[in-house]
Amino acid sequence: MGRIVTGADDPVVLYVSDSNIQVIAYSEGRYRIFGEIIDIAVGNCLDRFARVLTLSNDPSPGYNIEQA
Repeated sequence: MGRIVTGADDPVVLYVSDSNIQVIAYSEGRYRIFGEIIDIAVGNCLDRFARVLTLSNDPSPGYNIEQA
């Protein structure tokens, strides 16, 4: 996509998706990840925390955490 949009032969791409960020570039014949941050999204964090506390998912984990 970076090549098509910019017309560059070897673009550096910043990929951002939810809580994941990657710096990607073409090097030595293939695409490589030169840096990345992989964090847990807030929703996933609340879901996991509610499971640890054995709270119900009904109506939602976040709501049940607030009530507890």
